[in-house]
Amino acid sequence: MLNQSATQALLQGHIGLAADLYARSTQENPRDEVAWRGLGLTSERLGRKADAARTFRRVLQLSPEGPNAPTIRARLAQLEATP
Repeated sequence: MLNQSATQALLQGHIGLAADLYARSTQENPRDEVAWRGLGLTSERLGRKADAARTFRRVLQLSPEGPNAPTIRARLAQLEATP
């Protein structure tokens, strides 16, 4: 339910709200890869590079060979390459 609300908020351009909802979702279910991925994306869009990188590393811990892993690795590499 939180992930759906977060995705809806993100699609409507409410990035801060989406980040808050994804964060709540990760607290309620720490193994929810979808919530962690959403939190990483929203953190990245909010300019929180360190938070986004940390979150993307968590996504890769949860799903190292998942369908989104290559994209997450590329985003993480880009975040780590920029100051």
